[in-house]
Amino acid sequence: MQVTVVYDNVALHPGLKASWGFSALIKGEDGSLSLFDTGWDGSLLLHNLKALGFNPSEIGVVAISHSHWDHLGGLSAFLAVNPNVKVYVPSSFSENLKGAIASKAERVVEVSKPTRIAKGLLSLGEFRVGGLAEQYLLAEKDGELLLLSGCAHPGLEEPFRRLRELGIGRLIGVVGGLHGFRNLHLLEGLKIIAPCHCTQYKEEIARLYPEAFKPCGVGLTLKL
Repeated sequence: MQVTVVYDNVALHPGLKASWGFSALIKGEDGSLSLFDTGWDGSLLLHNLKALGFNPSEIGVVAISHSHWDHLGGLSAFLAVNPNVKVYVPSSFSENLKGAIASKAERVVEVSKPTRIAKGLLSLGEFRVGGLAEQYLLAEKDGELLLLSGCAHPGLEEPFRRLRELGIGRLIGVVGGLHGFRNLHLLEGLKIIAPCHCTQYKEEIARLYPEAFKPCGVGLTLKL
């Protein structure tokens, strides 16, 4: 199981491009490819996928964390080169948005509760803060879990609670945008902490957890 950041505010290697937004590519143990979010610029997303050795036509699943443009904007360009995907979205997305995606993709799947979306990959279901719905993903291998977050607008408290209720494994890490999440003591004991994109407290996380902290950017690869 491998997670590679393919869109972020920072690029870690020459030949990769950075821009505001987030996307990660998950490669399962069976070789399946799933995309979590699409950044905002589809041409940049496709450039980074190619530069990192991934073929967009081989991706079978796309999951969108929430409806903000910097996570959804690249989807149209992606679907133009590969419409043969299932797109998993929070069920609270507007009917207009779900319809627009469905017109370009093989299928739209609405997620409200924990849902298996690929081998070794699970959506935790949707969480809400105000009028915004967001889903988080779990990559899993041999009882170890890595949480993927688009922006964590609803925080990490409720996703962590749901994860404990599911009792499906041991959380070892978090990767993705953490926005204004500040209950940093909840990260204690994790082996991997890779705050990306919109995270406001990167420096404090790095100071508190130097051994677990991973600088995030396009090209970061994490393995389970």
